[in-house]
Amino acid sequence: MPPALSFALKRPNGPWPFPRRGLAVTAATSREQQPEQERQGAEIEGASLRHGPALFAGWAALAGTAASMALARQVPPDLVLLVDSTLWLGVVCSMSLTEAWVKFRAPLLDRWVGVDVGRRVFRAQYAIEAVLAATAFGTLCAGGGGLAGGAAALLNSKLLAGAGATLLLDAALVFPALDVRGRRLIAESTAAPGAASGLSPQQAAYAAALRRGVAGKPNPPAQLHLASVLLSFARAGLLGGVIWQQMLSLSGGAAL
Repeated sequence: MPPALSFALKRPNGPWPFPRRGLAVTAATSREQQPEQERQGAEIEGASLRHGPALFAGWAALAGTAASMALARQVPPDLVLLVDSTLWLGVVCSMSLTEAWVKFRAPLLDRWVGVDVGRRVFRAQYAIEAVLAATAFGTLCAGGGGLAGGAAALLNSKLLAGAGATLLLDAALVFPALDVRGRRLIAESTAAPGAASGLSPQQAAYAAALRRGVAGKPNPPAQLHLASVLLSFARAGLLGGVIWQQMLSLSGGAAL
């Protein structure tokens, strides 16, 4: 055996021990950094979802002020409800029935990136829809002389009640399950070989937090996508009926 090679193999701190020691130190450091990375990722996820409450508060202030001013100036409640329902229908059609699937037509958009964008867009949509639904109910209360009158009017208006019910089902039951599917898809896609190398440290921390969040959770069925689409179409149709009903009411025609 050449002296140099013999010396390298026999040295306590020679080339062979070093790689093993380096790997052990790297693995230990990685384990120590993992909780911190997941904590940072959870903070990034939380910060990226703050737009939902902010949009709800902003739209509530805008829609509530506009409806209150209109009713105070003796604008007919049917007209206020017509404007509110038209805005509501526009939100459903522009987001659920247009943006939600059009973005996936972009050839350069990775599916998991589109899903992550969609998680934010749908939260924004449901926040705005909740405000418009509450404004519609407030308008019914104003036209019915109070809360009891508004509740009675809502029960009589089956179209508006149906639109509210589909929103509740979509936002409270279907979307949370779809969000779990989305987080799992993002976590698996970012963990694929080669994917992590293209992520920034913040993005890697965010992906690690998602992986931890979905670990051990069952994956909801894919059929929920169809359920969400059907609920959106149903809500759009019901709101279209509300709009037609209010137009007939304002024109003096027979109501639905």
